[in-house]
Amino acid sequence: MRTYLSTKGKQVSDAILAGLSKTDEDADARAARLVAQLDLDWTDLPALMRAALEPFILESVGESWDQVGAAQAALSVSIPNDRAVDWALDRSAEMVGMKYVDGDLVQNPNAIWRIDEYERETLRETVSLAIEEGWSNDRLASAIQADNEFSDARAEMIARTETAQADMQGNAIAYKAAQEGGIQLLKRWITAGDDLVSIECQENADAGDIELGETFPSGADWPPEHPNCRCDCAPISLTFNDTEGD
Repeated sequence: MRTYLSTKGKQVSDAILAGLSKTDEDADARAARLVAQLDLDWTDLPALMRAALEPFILESVGESWDQVGAAQAALSVSIPNDRAVDWALDRSAEMVGMKYVDGDLVQNPNAIWRIDEYERETLRETVSLAIEEGWSNDRLASAIQADNEFSDARAEMIARTETAQADMQGNAIAYKAAQEGGIQLLKRWITAGDDLVSIECQENADAGDIELGETFPSGADWPPEHPNCRCDCAPISLTFNDTEGD
């Protein structure tokens, strides 16, 4: 992810610099026009992210499957594994505002937690300041590429958040499949227990044990609640359903 964002930052700076011709526009107007004209291609990212996320979610499914006793219940792990692979495919496309339809990437207006929506306003302000102060091309290019949206820190945040999400979705898929197989369980939100815990995460933890299909107070089904969220979700009160006639 670090290399990928660095490359995109270079593409953005190149595109901006290519359009910095002298015009009658003031700095703000010219910066706004240049930023609005940016149209970078992110369609190469889904394949890369799918390859990165799939191992995480499959490992999580396997660990959670054993955790809830599904293997002992003689349930087939192939169902949650298939669902995990499908999730990795869907999430990898959603990250750049797209989805797969019949094997093709198309726009997804309902995509959440997109990483391709960098802060255009911040970029516009940087370009406008550069024009007003007469920055050199090298200085502007360096400023754009060092911007938070393309920085190493953001790459680390995305990697940490997406792998956490894959891990929790693996748990969720395994728990749901186990429940379909006759295992009863609840879920409990667990925080890191320190001063950095967000209000939303703490409220979710305070809700205690809830049904597997319910949402927590924040509206989330599972962690992460937000980027860099450190929360977990545990299965609670495991029992086997009595099935007459078996």
